[in-house]
Amino acid sequence: MVKFVRNFLCLLAAFHLWTGQSFASNYLSTAGRTLFGSISQIVGVFPVEVSQPFLVTFTPDGSKACVANYFSTNVNFINTATNSVTATLDVGALPFYITLTPDGSKAYVATSRGNFIKVIDIASNTITSTITVGHQSSCLAITPDGSKIYVLNSYDNTVNVIDTANDTITTTVAVGMLPSFAAITPDGSKIYVTNGSSNSVSVIDIATDTITATITVGTFPCFAAITPDGSKVHVTNCCSNTVSVIDAATNTITATLDVEMLPSFAAITPDGSKAYVANTYANTLSVINTVTNTIIDNVAVENAPLYIATTHDGSKAYVTNCNSNTVSVINTTTNVIATTFAVGNLPTMVAITPDGSRAYVINSASATVSVINTATDGVIATISLL
Repeated sequence: MVKFVRNFLCLLAAFHLWTGQSFASNYLSTAGRTLFGSISQIVGVFPVEVSQPFLVTFTPDGSKACVANYFSTNVNFINTATNSVTATLDVGALPFYITLTPDGSKAYVATSRGNFIKVIDIASNTITSTITVGHQSSCLAITPDGSKIYVLNSYDNTVNVIDTANDTITTTVAVGMLPSFAAITPDGSKIYVTNGSSNSVSVIDIATDTITATITVGTFPCFAAITPDGSKVHVTNCCSNTVSVIDAATNTITATLDVEMLPSFAAITPDGSKAYVANTYANTLSVINTVTNTIIDNVAVENAPLYIATTHDGSKAYVTNCNSNTVSVINTTTNVIATTFAVGNLPTMVAITPDGSRAYVINSASATVSVINTATDGVIATISLL
């Protein structure tokens, strides 16, 4: 079976073992190298697959799902009414990340091996522009008004800023080493960039595209989740097993919470009251009370939980268990598992449709998408991407 860790490290940093660079020795601390070595020994050798879907996103009206297929050259467009692939578009080497404009007119695809962004017209499923960016693009973040896209270049330690009106780069911002994830505040005023190898977060003012703060956090910060009111930023530090809580008004750390081993992704409930953190190596979720900055529960799930998505009403959290090939559904009122069901091989990501009726699970090793009815929590369709 395809193993979890390669995919996890790619998701964190978009660094590839076949580039001739040793990710662990060059970019992780001593503690990080020890953890990486322990996991690698347990899960074995990482095979390179012909195609592995990595990320799914939806048009605002929910009529289309767009899937980036890593280890390939294409993206898929899915009709969500019929759960069928309606178009497959070649975008170049290793499409890693995809984001859509808020009006649903354009998709931007980061091709991490090709050092360019492809711009796709959603209505016609055609490429309209190619934008040259930095090396090893690992994440795209779009402002709420859709006017700017921020491109993280992990190899160059930079962020390119794209003006979506004319699809050109307006400026390039230097950040810390190995920028891997970016989160924009709901009001569109600031962007928080996790710098994995610098153990820091860069704060960029979106109006001026300048860095206003650099915040020291734990070891290898890999993900950031912002509360809906924009007041707090939760940063998972995967190699120190902590979560740093940043006050967004002052850009200072107000709490550092000890979670369990290898915290990866996090999700905050729509009311902002709780944060769920996937502890991938511990097979648990840590539940954080975001008001008191305390851990109120630890939920045991199956093997290698990675990604979490909450329903729009906040009643459920869906968790992908990568090495169990399952999804766990958490009742967020009780923090108890309501059900766990089988999906495809290596489920890495889950996303909820805009109307909240379905969850789409990316099965990276199967090259499939499992479609879940969120009312009944059963798989109602499996979509092949091959």
